[in-house]
Amino acid sequence: MSLNKSFTLIELIVVMGIIAFFAGMGLVTFGNTNQINSLRQVKDRVTDGLEYAKQKAKAPELYDCSTNELAYNFNLNATSYYVQRCCANPTTKVLVGGSCQQIQQYAFPANISAISSPLPLSVNFYLLNNGSNGTTAGNPIRLKNSSVNKCLDVTVSTSGAIEVFDIADCP
Repeated sequence: MSLNKSFTLIELIVVMGIIAFFAGMGLVTFGNTNQINSLRQVKDRVTDGLEYAKQKAKAPELYDCSTNELAYNFNLNATSYYVQRCCANPTTKVLVGGSCQQIQQYAFPANISAISSPLPLSVNFYLLNNGSNGTTAGNPIRLKNSSVNKCLDVTVSTSGAIEVFDIADCP
């Protein structure tokens, strides 16, 4: 009489269950990693837009502002940002109405939004490295990925320095 050595059905089901559990955990982790990477990509685009506006203000183009000075404005709303070239009053640094011309725009992916308060948020960079109106410490540019409830903050100082903070859970 020969003995067949093999696994029982119960042992096979248990092993398959364990494999399925670990595969599911890997998929969840992979999905979260993709969402966090998506948030980082949007952060890179936002900081690139801020840097673009800052660099344009340092080396301005010819643009007729008559008695005003040229400024570059980074404007953020819940779903996108844009950079525009504007004329600003040289004394008050207030943008002159109707003088702005949009030069760059970026729309966020569907699951990412800006939740800064108030929106729209406007950051101006002034001619020849005369600084910025900045973002206040209590009011950074906050980007949120609603799929994983993670946020990332970006601030701009009045000297024009751009600082990015680590990803954290959203409040």
